Amino acid sequence: LTKTEIKNKIKRPLSKIELGWLKTISLDPRIALFDVVFPNLSNVEPLYNPEHLIYCGRYSKGDDYTSAQYIENFKTVFAAVKSHNCLLLHYNSLKRGYKEEKVNPLYIQYSSREDRFRLIAVKGNDVYTYNISRIEKCHSLPEKFEVDREPQELERTYVELLVKNQRDTLERLLLFFSHYEKKTNKINDDLFKVTLYF
Repeated sequence: LTKTEIKNKIKRPLSKIELGWLKTISLDPRIALFDVVFPNLSNVEPLYNPEHLIYCGRYSKGDDYTSAQYIENFKTVFAAVKSHNCLLLHYNSLKRGYKEEKVNPLYIQYSSREDRFRLIAVKGNDVYTYNISRIEKCHSLPEKFEVDREPQELERTYVELLVKNQRDTLERLLLFFSHYEKKTNKINDDLFKVTLYF
């Protein structure tokens, strides 16, 4: 058998559903935090409009993703996490007031329940959490740092629950904790063991 060599990679056009999904994502205000390049979507209908999306168990006041200062701070933090550069934060803490701190950024964490991003960083020998919305300004420093642990190596624990499935308790519990890793085992017709990892 002979094979025909294809020298140039074939580009498949995006389907109507794929374009609609991209349009939906492009309408999310969080997308401005990342340098995402979309194809021309001006004449594309989104699969879902933002007003069609209902979030269960989410606090009403999340981060302001439309703020130019917030977007700039997020991009600076994000770049420092990827490049392992130290950061100088001008941070306004509820408990400690205004602080200027030099930190080693480990990773960015998103809380879907609170609808906010946090920076997890090392200062000295301790790991701290900084709400990105409370960073007044930040600068990436030229000095690099070694990452001696990955995010998945940070302390993790679990809780085991025995759930009696009355009034759709299991469904409501799994929906409320949908963003957590979990295991569900059926013990009998109306009793379940749920393990939640966090």
